[in-house]
Amino acid sequence: MSSGLTSAFNAAASRGFESEPRNYDPRLRLFSAIGINDTATVQKILMEYREAAGWRNAQGMTGLMAAAQAGAKEAAWILARAPNADLEAMNANGSTALMFAAFEGKAAVADVLLKAGAHIDHVNAKGHSALMSAAAHGYRNTVALLLDSGADPTIKDFEGVTAVQFARDNEHAGVADLIAQAAAVFVPKPKAETDFKNAGAGMTAANSNPPPLTQEQRDAQNRTAIQQLEQKLIKAGLVG
Repeated sequence: MSSGLTSAFNAAASRGFESEPRNYDPRLRLFSAIGINDTATVQKILMEYREAAGWRNAQGMTGLMAAAQAGAKEAAWILARAPNADLEAMNANGSTALMFAAFEGKAAVADVLLKAGAHIDHVNAKGHSALMSAAAHGYRNTVALLLDSGADPTIKDFEGVTAVQFARDNEHAGVADLIAQAAAVFVPKPKAETDFKNAGAGMTAANSNPPPLTQEQRDAQNRTAIQQLEQKLIKAGLVG
């Protein structure tokens, strides 16, 4: 399977990735595959189109968001480690893939995203966090995962509502108690540490202005990225 993935990439590169029929829409095919957790098709498209992990559907969702919403754990694992994957990409409401997973109660996908490095306390345009979304729907397993992974249970949205209140207002008493217990012993990270990391990220983005790549360089970059993805899939036991 390993040599097969590399062969598929080499074959696609040699034909310039342009041999599909005119009515072939790789973007639609990718999102259809994600919806049914068709990992073989997801892998194929990611091999042929380096930018595919950043594509969005008609609703403005990335592949990772779609995988989170559908509970497609294996597809999410692949997409989170694909070239150009952005775990912090947001939709029009400022929600990330992790927030989609929390809103739908897809704990397994949330775990994949967290292990890949997703920011656990990101808030959307309303100030809602992933923990708040899971709490409001009473998803105990997802709430427990987020708390165990270090989610801040004391965050308030822009109206001053906490995750505990979201759970109580929606009659999820057990979930509310679980969050309240975590909030009682929660120790937030030093603000200076968070600010430093954010500042560093901003400086990196501001100072990054690489020259355009040649087609040969892009092909070589794609080949390296696919080989790395291939090794990750093998290590994770997703391919033989």
